[in-house]
Amino acid sequence: MEFSIKNVDLIRIIEICENFSGTIEPGYRFISLYYNKGLKIFSSEGCAKIEINFPMINITPFNGTYIISIDYIKSLVDKKGSDDEYISFQGNKRDLRIKTSEDQLILKNCCLEGFPEMERKFEKLFKISRRDFIDKLNFVSSINYDEVPADIERIGDKVLFSSNSGNISLLSFYEYSFEKDDNFNFVLPYTTSRHLVKSMEKIKTEELFFGEGISEGGIKTGKILISFCTDKNLHESDFKDLEIFNDRQSRVIKKKVFSDCLKKVGNFIRRGYKAILISDKDGLRVYLKLGETEFQTFISRDRFEDFVTIIQPHLLRSAISRLKTQNLYIFKKGDFLYISNKNREKVIIIPIMKD
Repeated sequence: MEFSIKNVDLIRIIEICENFSGTIEPGYRFISLYYNKGLKIFSSEGCAKIEINFPMINITPFNGTYIISIDYIKSLVDKKGSDDEYISFQGNKRDLRIKTSEDQLILKNCCLEGFPEMERKFEKLFKISRRDFIDKLNFVSSINYDEVPADIERIGDKVLFSSNSGNISLLSFYEYSFEKDDNFNFVLPYTTSRHLVKSMEKIKTEELFFGEGISEGGIKTGKILISFCTDKNLHESDFKDLEIFNDRQSRVIKKKVFSDCLKKVGNFIRRGYKAILISDKDGLRVYLKLGETEFQTFISRDRFEDFVTIIQPHLLRSAISRLKTQNLYIFKKGDFLYISNKNREKVIIIPIMKD
């Protein structure tokens, strides 16, 4: 087995795989090289797997899979090197030699039989731009803890990205003309959501296809295929009534003002601690009591509908920061407070305290 790859291309591959495999579990910080209808590079983070196809590299078919530590190969690439510089790979049945113009890495007994297993055939469910997918998944997973998943499901003519954590629910909608009537629901673990966001930010393709396999979900974008574990059991959505987001009177608040107030409160408490968001005759404010200490900061002095709700300032500020808008639109309906961007394509839902 022998081939060469441009230094600049290898740097991008390493960045994608490193962000995909994460840093929590060192056992996943590896890439695999193998031949399966062309040269493939593979990495995993436990739940999700990524396969990068390189049809442009002319290579003789070979057997087995070469396993390489991401940290080892990172030491060989030169981020300041010339775009025309190549890195060569030479392998026999057991060993692998990687060479640059100055360095050489030899890995003994790093070749295994076969190639990594993953689902590679998926039925397309919807198409979306890569940037929109990242934006929506990044938003709904911004407040989650390690054990809290994100959902991707179909409701009518929309794809709903959603999550719930720390007394806050986040929703992001994507309208799509579906070819079939079948509903779907995918549950993504928190760490997988974050790994997908970070790695896909390094990918340069525009279009993304989201699909369903036999037991896993799948994403195809350009020459990259991703499969991920999921609980596909359909359930009654908590957000079935989407009409609540239409034609409501909203209060407009500057995002920076709201965010700055949450930051002030966050300076008094650690992540996970709670404060109270109050709207009454005096205006809209955040109130905090810690033992003998009380602190409050006003978001607005204007009168709005009366309500009291408990918030986690750090989580709410994290969610608000991902609303790409200068103004926040706030309205109350029933037992919930809604905070959104202007077209209500992204929504934050917080339960209101009952009298």
